[in-house]
Amino acid sequence: MKNFKLLLVLIVGMLAFQACNNDDEENLANKADLVGLWTSTEVETTFLVDGEPYTDQDLGPQFEGDGQTVVFREDNTFTSNEGTIDEDAGTYSLNSDGSVITFNSNTGETYDFEILSASADLLKIKLEEDITALAALFGVEIEEDFIISSEVTFVK
Repeated sequence: MKNFKLLLVLIVGMLAFQACNNDDEENLANKADLVGLWTSTEVETTFLVDGEPYTDQDLGPQFEGDGQTVVFREDNTFTSNEGTIDEDAGTYSLNSDGSVITFNSNTGETYDFEILSASADLLKIKLEEDITALAALFGVEIEEDFIISSEVTFVK
């Protein structure tokens, strides 16, 4: 009986240790790793019309974003630019499990990016925009569902 209790204590201890390890793996990004200057190295944009991929050579160059920089600061502020145009600034936040980063631009716009992977020197994020809903806000009717999905890879 004494050996059984000891075995039971060891099993419970191992399960508790295992549970702690799983919690750590769920966090994709943390603020400490984000702080610093990041530069985009790859942008992959997919256009979906009614759920099907759409390819048009005329659309590609408009959505290239290699070389964009983002600076994350300790005080939860960011600045970003793509060369000398498209400069932006504002605040950022991570959700509790590190799977979504939210940018609140000084222009009043908010963007939620899904974090696909994150480490101290590599960050891959994804943004999906439903253009159909956006067009409706401006009174433009689009018959098809039109979604733009962009995955951006940054290095520090």
